[in-house]
Amino acid sequence: MSAKVYVVTRGSYSDYRIEACFTDKALAEAHASKAGGEVEEYPLFERMPRRVSVYFKSTGHYAHLGEPHEHTTVMWEYEAAEFSPRARVIEYNRGHGLRSEGRDKEAVRKAFDDRWAQMRAVKAGIA
Repeated sequence: MSAKVYVVTRGSYSDYRIEACFTDKALAEAHASKAGGEVEEYPLFERMPRRVSVYFKSTGHYAHLGEPHEHTTVMWEYEAAEFSPRARVIEYNRGHGLRSEGRDKEAVRKAFDDRWAQMRAVKAGIA
């Protein structure tokens, strides 16, 4: 991805339409303001987008110490842009769930395993 395109839209559902496209965000916002529209941002490709793998490892309620599971999702590179090139760990359900996600499978596994070991040690009272 090298650039973005800013699309000015108006309406909703069956009335939804594209009014104009811009490569400059300020111009798109100015036009949207005058036309009563919204600005949507999209990647602009100069080549065919690639498919990339995003890896996940997670467990549910850690009080039960359920076995973690892994899965892989293949998506377009622009969909995967929000995922770390390496890995990030997210605790959810008030600290009772754990998920690691990213585009580096080994980093995802290590990040998850390290944090899960910490959580289990705290639960066991040894940390």
